[in-house]
Amino acid sequence: MAEIISFPEGFDPEGNALEQCMGTEWEDVAMQIYAQARQARIAEIEEQSGQAVRDRIVGLAKIHFGEAEGARFAAVCESGMTESQYRNIRPQLESAGESEELQALRVVKTEIETALSRPAGDSDFMGAVQKTMESEGIGKTAAMTKVARQQPDLHHRFIQSKNPDLEVPK
Repeated sequence: MAEIISFPEGFDPEGNALEQCMGTEWEDVAMQIYAQARQARIAEIEEQSGQAVRDRIVGLAKIHFGEAEGARFAAVCESGMTESQYRNIRPQLESAGESEELQALRVVKTEIETALSRPAGDSDFMGAVQKTMESEGIGKTAAMTKVARQQPDLHHRFIQSKNPDLEVPK
């Protein structure tokens, strides 16, 4: 059966218990309870704060590196591994994770990126030259000069397409 506890005379249970215990026989007990409660609250706040920081970093990693890499990063974070442990084990993880399919995809990706980065050729530049000749009624040389001055990137790609090994400063 529960014991009924009564408050001492003059004690207000709605008021600040610590202040009311100061200068009484309960002062030491009240201070211990207060210190324990304070430490528990600090630990709770630190845990919540640490988790919020981890969640934020993992969220940013997922956005920056993609969902799959972000999930891998989250798994590493949740493992509790230290930085030095991860530094030592990472080369083994990377070499083991590279499948033949992934290597083939990387080759295809490189080929596509190379093809896309090549200059488009002279069709864009010469098309602009042709339009300038027709709209302004000028000759080809004058039109080429005008387009080269107005659209230097187009002219740069034109020069690169005609001379792939030439380094043309922008």
